[in-house]
Amino acid sequence: MLRTACLQVSRWREQGLPSIRVSVNVSPLQLERSDIVSVVRGALHDAACPAELLELEVTEGALMRNADDAARVLHDLRELGAKVAFDDFGTGYSSLSYLKRFSIDRIKIDKVFVHEIGRGTECEALTLAVIAIAEALKFDVIAEGVETDVQRGFLVEHGCIEGQGFLYSAAVSGETIASMLRSSTSEAGYIETGQGIPAGT
Repeated sequence: MLRTACLQVSRWREQGLPSIRVSVNVSPLQLERSDIVSVVRGALHDAACPAELLELEVTEGALMRNADDAARVLHDLRELGAKVAFDDFGTGYSSLSYLKRFSIDRIKIDKVFVHEIGRGTECEALTLAVIAIAEALKFDVIAEGVETDVQRGFLVEHGCIEGQGFLYSAAVSGETIASMLRSSTSEAGYIETGQGIPAGT
């Protein structure tokens, strides 16, 4: 999946399409591999993919299996130029102090919280707390599982301007994304990649 994603980015660039970042999930076992940084470096090199266009998503569970090693790996991955996202944030039990310990660029608000937006539940308050934490620590923030205009409106109003979910698009192929990019650039001259293209596709 990693090499496929890097090659896809290069194909889009060769077609003259706007550069957009792709996200790849990293499993706990992959994060524990001693050669994970070399594997990522090799995939980027072989595909001629700029490192800043690759985002690696790691879950709290993956980070907590061996926090010291994970911290070193994430630091090295960011040294390559790749971006790192903390997936499913808020669903586990780690201390907030870990946010500064690990080298990350973006927090992903879990869909469990997003799903309850507009229903008057405490999840709205928790979502606002995550956005505030991200802003205070200068992390980017993106919401998962956005399905309604109410959810999107709430998130945008409170500073989370990036989202993914069925409101924007279901998972689509690389060819479909290319068509979407062509259509967007021809009609408007740009595309809001964080909102128009589902991360991880």
